[in-house]
Amino acid sequence: MLCVSEFVAEVSAQGEFDLITMIASLHHLPLRSTLERCRGLLAPGGRLLVVGLARQTTAPADLAWELGSAAANPVLGLLAHPRPHRGPRPAERFPVADPRETVAEIAAAAAELLGGDARVTRRIPFRYTLSWQRPAQSAQSPQPAQSGG
Repeated sequence: MLCVSEFVAEVSAQGEFDLITMIASLHHLPLRSTLERCRGLLAPGGRLLVVGLARQTTAPADLAWELGSAAANPVLGLLAHPRPHRGPRPAERFPVADPRETVAEIAAAAAELLGGDARVTRRIPFRYTLSWQRPAQSAQSPQPAQSGG
């Protein structure tokens, strides 16, 4: 398991990871170079799974999701926290950053850098999921010679 600082730093492992997951962290990193790094770190058949935050715009697709979120957020908040919090808000214990890229920009970068089979799905309220599997080595690629011993 790697933390963000180790991931961003030079990791000598190339193509050794079966799974890379990111939850609310990709928007803290440079999008294009991070997707390229993930592609290089994954073993053939390895998966990249991201639950991320995207910047909202006034585009019709974003506005439609915002309306859905405006209706759903109070209900979900009431279900998760039926009693209101009293007192001062606790200090954040983790870094906070506003997302820079929109869902459309993330999807375009993923398609370009990871391939057309990268799947980006918009989620409520301002989240998205990205799923990509690095292609397995083709059956026609050269196989190492086996010594008969």
